[in-house]
Amino acid sequence: MDIYRTSAVLRRHCLVLLLALPGAHAASPATAPAPDTVAQVGEQPVRKALLDALIDANAGRANPFDEESAQERGARADARAALDRNAMLGELVTMELMAQEAVKLKLDQSPELVAEAELAYKTLLQRDLVRHMLSTIAVTEEEIAQRYQGVPAERQFRLATVDVAGPAQARAALTALA
Repeated sequence: MDIYRTSAVLRRHCLVLLLALPGAHAASPATAPAPDTVAQVGEQPVRKALLDALIDANAGRANPFDEESAQERGARADARAALDRNAMLGELVTMELMAQEAVKLKLDQSPELVAEAELAYKTLLQRDLVRHMLSTIAVTEEEIAQRYQGVPAERQFRLATVDVAGPAQARAALTALA
């Protein structure tokens, strides 16, 4: 299967869908029904939060459990700025058009799709619950040290470096250490 040809066909079908639905357009300040709406697809508004989520997903997300350095924050901000907001909005409009067409065909009533959507929703809720629970737990360095104080180590290593002048001295040092 030629992926480029398939992709071109999909884009053409999306364009046909876009042209077929005259109500699909980017919202202008005069026509925007709400301040958080960035586009209107038929009667369905496309919210700014959805556009921001898509941009964040494409720019990369930080692990919420890791401390993020200023350099990492800057790199993500640069990646976010490099994304074409209008292209991302176009992607959302296309997604909404396709979703509306799927609803017209009653594909949203498929038991498999309903189950998959419920599973995805519950997975997201579970993830956020765990993040919330972990964010409420404060652990100090002293608590960590105390926890591991009584745990016997499986192996202990003593790391050191030996600086020598050349290969002969290195072999002699290795022999002495052995």
